[in-house]
Amino acid sequence: MRLAHFGTFDVPNYGDLLFPLLVEHQLSGIFDEIVHGSPRGGKPYEDVTASVPMHEIFTSSERFDAVLVGGGNILHGRPTGLAEYSAMSATAYPALWLGAARMAAKRNIPLVVNASGVPATLLWPEPSAFRALSDRAAYFAVRDARSQAHLAGTSIRPIEIVPDTALLINQAIPVREGADTRASSIESKRGYFVVHVNDRYIGEGRSDVARAIDELARETGLRAVLVAIGLCHGDDITARAIGADMQTDPLIVDRPSSVTSIAHLIAGSAFYAGASLHGFITATSYCVPQFLVIPGSKQHKFDGFADHVGAGDHVFATWRDLLAHIRTRGPEGLVWGASSTRDGAIAQLEAHWDRVRKCLVGEGRQATTAGRLTRNWILPSLSQRNRVLVARGKIQSLLSNRTA
Repeated sequence: MRLAHFGTFDVPNYGDLLFPLLVEHQLSGIFDEIVHGSPRGGKPYEDVTASVPMHEIFTSSERFDAVLVGGGNILHGRPTGLAEYSAMSATAYPALWLGAARMAAKRNIPLVVNASGVPATLLWPEPSAFRALSDRAAYFAVRDARSQAHLAGTSIRPIEIVPDTALLINQAIPVREGADTRASSIESKRGYFVVHVNDRYIGEGRSDVARAIDELARETGLRAVLVAIGLCHGDDITARAIGADMQTDPLIVDRPSSVTSIAHLIAGSAFYAGASLHGFITATSYCVPQFLVIPGSKQHKFDGFADHVGAGDHVFATWRDLLAHIRTRGPEGLVWGASSTRDGAIAQLEAHWDRVRKCLVGEGRQATTAGRLTRNWILPSLSQRNRVLVARGKIQSLLSNRTA
């Protein structure tokens, strides 16, 4: 059996590249081959299977037995500013999941939406597009309540909520007891903490962040390791800039070559702190103390996962707030405590994967007619709308620059 799995697996971003490994771990016992499809295709990290351009899969005459969409923050129809998708910025995301649904409909094979995120309120004609996706899906799950709310009224069937599937990364990338998970220049196991910084979520000046991380290092007696988790978002540039302002000799991992190396760095650390959702999820998976540092304008995806695992009190608006928390709590604030809420989230995900397997082999409900998917107006309409949005954004930017 062959599975077509669609997502943004062609960008150098740790979170997106977890999903091919997770799907292979969960589904390789059912499918002889799993083909990962992405807008452009490629192999950003050495330990992740190269993805195929999605249009090649859509037009392929080769047999596929099922289609899987997700995860990540990919369920939207808006334009993207990612450099990797500059040639297809108006269609990269909507073509990904809508094309997958159309493929499943035309070939009459099962389709599952695998706990993806819906980042924003829908704009026309997205409701029609999502109704088409829902009509075809044998099982449709999103990763938080806000994503479900954004899709309200677009589905005639329930859309389930489950935690982000990356919570089970410790199963796909196990860490053996006594294994060396350290960076080469760190002297002792758990003698460091992992930091992620991103300009979109800093909320403070870079020099202020650098000083706060320095103080965290001095307060805990640990070395800071700044990891560029999202290269496609310029995390390497930010890590180098903040590291250069620090005084405590941080280690800068600005060009990670594999998903495994990042997962192992977090798994072997004393704690994780930063603005990467999947850094936070990875720490939770390996039972490493974890802290989100994001400003008040954060996306709902952060609170959504924190609620799943009972970690709402580990979310801070600034690095100074985190520093104050650690100073107040002392050493006990950096000790992982057994979390029944986390265990419950893991049990929920295990049940989710059982349902995914059943639906992909045709044991789930039957999808409805593919009538909406055979209509060709939805994707061109989304593309035209997105070009207008981009043009308006450029015009507004020009006007803003002239009046500044």
